[in-house]
Amino acid sequence: KALIKINLGENGEVNDQVMKVISQFANRKGGFNVKGVSSRITTNKVDQSLQKQQRMYNKQRQMSALGAAAIFLVCKKNAIGRALAEICSCFQFEAESGIHKSKQEVFIKPKHLSKAMNELKFILPEYIESVTKAVGPPSSLSTSMDNKSLSSKVDESSTINLIQHIMAKLDISPTTVVAITKLVLHCKENNLFDDIGSAKTSTLVACVTYLVCDAGTTMQRLATSALEKKKCEESI
Repeated sequence: KALIKINLGENGEVNDQVMKVISQFANRKGGFNVKGVSSRITTNKVDQSLQKQQRMYNKQRQMSALGAAAIFLVCKKNAIGRALAEICSCFQFEAESGIHKSKQEVFIKPKHLSKAMNELKFILPEYIESVTKAVGPPSSLSTSMDNKSLSSKVDESSTINLIQHIMAKLDISPTTVVAITKLVLHCKENNLFDDIGSAKTSTLVACVTYLVCDAGTTMQRLATSALEKKKCEESI
């Protein structure tokens, strides 16, 4: 369900990569256990039904945290732009009844994903290394322009993919999408809006989209007003 919600690609290859990471982790560790994401029942009277639901809840949270971390890594490796909050929100716990029903909207938080990332780094270090190489960050000990150029291209590709993913949900013309894309890339390239932070590209996209649409509405209103004025002058 989470892979369907996040929509990583039509060919299914990226989805297969996510499942491969999860299966490799489970095979090496002998399960889906992720430390630090389980919770306990805060009550003195614990009946068997609550204990059963608690075990189910914790099991699903561990698997979901692992799934979220796998999606995050695969997106990084393939330059697929997806916001961290969107990845986490794709995982929900459907409780029939009980203590966790009110917590469905925040089932997986970024801190849970971080815990699963730590597990993946320990269990699958070679995959983490492959992601790092694919992203191509410039080394702190190297000033190679090739590394910097590769990192910039990967970031640009990821940003464009994220914009396309967000715009697909909105009723916006292709011309407007092109304008938004160019402005967002310009802001990132020139380090504008530094206070937003590098991890908040989705926030930057939202800001630019609002500004572009607002400007378009204003221009449309001015054009309509100019046409009406011209018609009035011609009628006189």
